[in-house]
Amino acid sequence: MMNAAFHISHAGIRRMAGACLPLFLVFLAVCGGMRAAGASWEVRGYDVEMRVSRNAGVSVTERISVFFSEYSHGLYRTIPTALRMKRIVNGREKEYLYRLRVEDVRVQGSGFSCQRQQDEGRSLLIRAGNPDRLQKGDAEYVLSYTVQMPDDLVEEYDEFRY
Repeated sequence: MMNAAFHISHAGIRRMAGACLPLFLVFLAVCGGMRAAGASWEVRGYDVEMRVSRNAGVSVTERISVFFSEYSHGLYRTIPTALRMKRIVNGREKEYLYRLRVEDVRVQGSGFSCQRQQDEGRSLLIRAGNPDRLQKGDAEYVLSYTVQMPDDLVEEYDEFRY
């Protein structure tokens, strides 16, 4: 099985698929080293490694470094499980809705729970941390999961976006 690796780090982007780049740049601009207004936490580092397999599965590992200025149980991470895209096929624009399966969720060195969001099942919420323990200061979370992409539904060509 052939794998391709994509890597993003807080320090710079080494290689990234074109469709993901704007979303990650927005995330880094908003969260990378800046504190949200009124928030008691600050993302100080965000590093992602993605491995894409031939069957359109994406193995993702995220390292998130956070500073908590007040006591916290951990962080929330929302992962999209639906993707709506418009494409031009045979000269016509058509909209596609793809349902993504998120599997094998793990959070290294931390308790966690997962639940489907109340947004028509379009995202999965991971709560990383320990509900019985508060922490303050620096913390690092290593989340890993696999996203199984569906068939792209286009007969003329194959396309992969995440």
